[in-house]
Amino acid sequence: LELRMKMPLFTISSKALKKYIKYLTIFCLGFILIDQSTAWMLGINYKKIYSGPGRYNYIRENRYDCLVMGSSTSTCYYSDILSKELGVSVLNVGLDGCSLIYSRCLLEYVLIHKVKPEIILLNIDLFEFLTTAWSGNFYSRIEQLRPLYGQSSYIDSALLMGEPWAVLKYLVSSYKFNDLPLSILIKRIKSEKRYERERSPQGVLKIPIDAKTLNEKFGNKGKVDSRKMDLLREFIMVCKSNHIKLICVESPKYYPGMRISREEYDVVAQVELLSEDQEIPYLRITQEYYNEFQTNKVFKDVLHLNNKGSIIFSNILCHELIKIGL
Repeated sequence: LELRMKMPLFTISSKALKKYIKYLTIFCLGFILIDQSTAWMLGINYKKIYSGPGRYNYIRENRYDCLVMGSSTSTCYYSDILSKELGVSVLNVGLDGCSLIYSRCLLEYVLIHKVKPEIILLNIDLFEFLTTAWSGNFYSRIEQLRPLYGQSSYIDSALLMGEPWAVLKYLVSSYKFNDLPLSILIKRIKSEKRYERERSPQGVLKIPIDAKTLNEKFGNKGKVDSRKMDLLREFIMVCKSNHIKLICVESPKYYPGMRISREEYDVVAQVELLSEDQEIPYLRITQEYYNEFQTNKVFKDVLHLNNKGSIIFSNILCHELIKIGL
């Protein structure tokens, strides 16, 4: 018993060790082969789609005079109305969710591929500038840029900053197409050659607004996130250095009592200060200044305009842009 207690609990012969190493090597080589071949096949098919997850291909291959960037609240920027009224080609490239870091990466993307616009309309989402936005995740929704991994050092660094172990994901070549195979297949079958953002729905916001919605959408407390302000400042400087006319726009929300929160007023104050300092127009097309948006009939929900409201907003925006000499 004493002798057994002194023996190691686990022993392995050199022959068995060589066997395990052999199997491990075969597994690793097999995994690399499958990963590389899968990434190659998906990559070829991905390059042939231009809508849905392939919208980046369309953006890369088609230059527009004006790009609209922003979160889901920027759906109300109708490219057809803006193009017609302003006499320039416009494409809305916004993304649902956190938009500022996404827009910064997208700006880098169009510069790399030499399809930079003359004008960028950047929708300002006040909520996003608070420290509590997206649970404090600065890189929220950045994985939407996965297909662009390896095409820009700025995008790569942003993608790798999301999680402590995220770097392991990007060592796998096929990871950037994770959850996209079905979308790629569907888009390949449809053979769409153009990307266009979906229009706002027809639905109308129901009032009175329930307490749960009020708490979820307007109960965000927190200070202005200095990182987001720095990112906006960087966005402005990159536009200036590349001779891109940048215009910041705040689109309407349906606020209870037609009044924004103290926290969001703090955001407005800092954005206004930055825009004045950098001589960047900041257009606030909101309930405070436009009676058209003081009715629930132009909203889908408290954060988004419906189709009717989007048409009204797009026309007002065109009028304001013409006023400032766009």
